[in-house]
Amino acid sequence: MASETRRDFPRHSLRCYWPPCFTERRPFDRKSENQTYLDYIQAEQYLGEEITDDEEDDEDDDEYDDKDEDEAEVESEDKDGASSEDEVDEQSKSTDASNQMSDVRRFMKGMERDEDFLEDYDMVDEVANFCEKGKSHGPVPVLGKHVALLDERNIFGTIVDKKGHCRTNSEPLTWELLREKLKKQRLRVESDSTNAFADEESDAERRILFIPNLDSFTIQVIIETASRNQASPLRYLFYKYLKRKTSIGVTIPSIGFPVFTLDFHIPYWVMTRRKSPIIDRRMKSDGSPLRQSRKLDFLSGSKDPTTTAKHYWLHEAQISIVVTGVNHWVWTAYGFVDTYFGSKGTVEDYDNLKGQHGEREDPLTAGRRNGAEPIWMPREYFLTVIELRTQKVLKEWNQIVTVVTETVEGSRDEYLAYSSSKIEDQKLIERRNSQLLALSTQLIGGLSETTQAWQGFWDTEADYFRCNGGAPTASPSPEALLITIHKKFSTLKLRLQKLEELKKELCDRREGLNSHMSLDGRAGARKLENLTVLAMIFSPVLITATLFSAQGVLPFASSPKNFICILMVVVCIMVAMHQVLYQESYGSQPGVNTLKSAINDSNELLDGKGAPKSWDLEKAPEKAPEKVQK
Repeated sequence: MASETRRDFPRHSLRCYWPPCFTERRPFDRKSENQTYLDYIQAEQYLGEEITDDEEDDEDDDEYDDKDEDEAEVESEDKDGASSEDEVDEQSKSTDASNQMSDVRRFMKGMERDEDFLEDYDMVDEVANFCEKGKSHGPVPVLGKHVALLDERNIFGTIVDKKGHCRTNSEPLTWELLREKLKKQRLRVESDSTNAFADEESDAERRILFIPNLDSFTIQVIIETASRNQASPLRYLFYKYLKRKTSIGVTIPSIGFPVFTLDFHIPYWVMTRRKSPIIDRRMKSDGSPLRQSRKLDFLSGSKDPTTTAKHYWLHEAQISIVVTGVNHWVWTAYGFVDTYFGSKGTVEDYDNLKGQHGEREDPLTAGRRNGAEPIWMPREYFLTVIELRTQKVLKEWNQIVTVVTETVEGSRDEYLAYSSSKIEDQKLIERRNSQLLALSTQLIGGLSETTQAWQGFWDTEADYFRCNGGAPTASPSPEALLITIHKKFSTLKLRLQKLEELKKELCDRREGLNSHMSLDGRAGARKLENLTVLAMIFSPVLITATLFSAQGVLPFASSPKNFICILMVVVCIMVAMHQVLYQESYGSQPGVNTLKSAINDSNELLDGKGAPKSWDLEKAPEKAPEKVQK
């Protein structure tokens, strides 16, 4: 068999390879994982101010080099004192300014000019306004309510035990306990004393954080405890989750310390059937719910829906998964999902899935993996989470497409009997067809973005999971997981095609209904025309008879001869009025053309060009020859 070359397969030249630096325990600043990003920003700002003050001192000292030594010493002492006072004042002003700006806004803005390199203009305001106004307009946090599940462990370089060395227990956390856990130092540093960590705690190299229905309070907790390397991935994670963005990809910065970020953001809809609506208590900055729910009473099959009947509801939902780290040992996985509409997958649901030995199922994998047997490789873990979460999305789309298909197919008989239906039924058919068309258009737009995002990932960035620095991975599991996920998205494409077929049928129905309404309008116009002709025939007789029936109105005596004369006069008047109205309706354009021609002729006469010429609206007027100047 001939060997394959890159020339034979041009796509191989564009293949993405997993950097080898992530596959080894390379040295990095472990203190950076223990320092929060907010503390890092504050320290860098103070450091920049100190450097600026020193430069100003050097410039001012140079200005006094030409003066006497005594004067220079005195002025130098005065200047140093003033400089120290200015430094204190500047730091106090900086502290006041930072206190005025919320921690969320400082986190989203980052260092100087970081905001200029964000992908969207509204990233800072979207997240900051949600958190700032969520405290005043959003739901009050319930003390003792479980909001998160945290799993922290490490393998110390070799897998001695399947479950590794666990740092945290498997109990669900309130937002107060979550802040307490995340504020602890994550990694041991060589300069730390031996009692830096409690004996029962270990390094939290592998960290899994699951939060359903992310709100402003949990975002605040994460921001207060996030390290510098996690700041950039978290900015996009918060923004894409709140805005229901679609994104599947791998990010490895080309500048600075290499950190990988694997992200999976999929918006979708969940269809339920209930009597009363479910409202998301989380509020946007404008006071509206973060996730919208729409009532689909036209899918219930009832022509006269009542308040006591169950109706279909369409709820907005989002799944956001991000895995970021510095290598295959030190990484963090965040999982934010929506369950406000009453579905399973809450903190309590996963807490109830504990095994006999108190081992909880992994919540990011939808409870399908044993948390005591973790997946240590970040890429394999990421694909496993995607596979199981995509199954949930596929299930919801299957239900939606099935219900819409049944509704469209069930309304075909009503459409065929449209012409013989009552007026009320015809209006109901037209309204239902318009509502189904609008719903299918919305669903097609959302599902199309999802399938396109995966196709873009599959064509390029999927190679990050197939190769390690140009060599195939030792374990075939990433490739097998990719194929499994690709099959699920291929099924989603089939559901998209089905929705497009239904939309085409609904569009054809709309054209048919419009044609039927047009025919009805023409028939009505003919009836009106016939009635007009009859009125024109008999109205002169009625008018003449009315005149003759009135005593003392006519100056002459009533006689058949006078009746016929008056009748002829009335007929002539009505014919003249008809001609005038006809000319106004159908003869307006010739009148406009005649008026334009008269204006043109008068202009030519005023210019002294002699006899007027005919004006052609289709052609521009001919230019007069230019006079030759002597």
